[in-house]
Amino acid sequence: GEIMRTADCLNLYPTEQDKSKLTRWVALSRVDAGVSARSFLLATPPLLFAKEGAGSSVEPRDWACRLTQLLSTALPPSICLHRALAVPLEAEFHRSSVSAVREYCYYFPVALLGSDTQTAASALQPVLMRYCGEHCFANFTELKKLENLKKQIQRSDELQTWASRLQTWRRSRRDCGYRDVENISSIPVHGTMRKATCRRILSAHFEAPAENSLGLACIRIKGDGFLYNMVRYVVGSALAVVSGDLQLEVLDAALKAEIAVDLAEHLAPAHGLVLFRQAVDALPWASKGSRGAAVAANAFLREELLPELSRSWAEWQTLRSGDLQPARTWIACK
Repeated sequence: GEIMRTADCLNLYPTEQDKSKLTRWVALSRVDAGVSARSFLLATPPLLFAKEGAGSSVEPRDWACRLTQLLSTALPPSICLHRALAVPLEAEFHRSSVSAVREYCYYFPVALLGSDTQTAASALQPVLMRYCGEHCFANFTELKKLENLKKQIQRSDELQTWASRLQTWRRSRRDCGYRDVENISSIPVHGTMRKATCRRILSAHFEAPAENSLGLACIRIKGDGFLYNMVRYVVGSALAVVSGDLQLEVLDAALKAEIAVDLAEHLAPAHGLVLFRQAVDALPWASKGSRGAAVAANAFLREELLPELSRSWAEWQTLRSGDLQPARTWIACK
């Protein structure tokens, strides 16, 4: 939204018609509220410099560089343009039609692992490995955010009855503070939801704090598709297993996805999540200038994002009065 508004202020739209077609701005991945991005791909509608018409002799490569510079001067420091590419108008670019491998990093204070960090880290990696491969992640997302499934529910009395039962059970757990109602229900995961929530995680591993990471450890997850809040549920439930606040059998039942399992109290805070990288092999033009963009993206992560994440965690720890046990503190941070 900030980039769109900046383009408007700089009069970069060739016509009023282009200005009104906001749907022509397409991001390959969505970044939800509270989540950061080291880098992501964004396609714009046709843009022109205010004083240059359609007959301009400026080369596409030079034009793209100049566009980057122009937009960058007007954007806030929290947004950095790593590169711009001029591509054919007919180039296909949409997350529903382009296959992309996405990599997320979840940064968190290593103190969350407890006093024996090395032992906890060793225990964490086998838990993360359980997520790898293709699974139904119905228990690692929010029903209300699955737009296609919501439309099917609206057309089916059977699905409406099932969804109402599921939401009532989850609400009962929330209302009692997740204390008196078990995580595992007797409600089967409907086949329609199973089909809508199958995803494949390619890798998941823990990284100890690096020299320039401000004491933040990292869980790095790579996959070919993610659901709303999926990474936050994966991270939060994995940390809860290591801390002893979630039984491994419950996690396995959630991954098996035959019955509904509620992991709401283990949803990790949004401020630790960073969309790290997108790899789009099917779009040859997307690799142009990728090396320089990666250098810029790493600098942005180091100089802007990690300090902000560190501040957010410090504020979070202050609010939680120093209690660093994951499952007992995630609830207030959703």
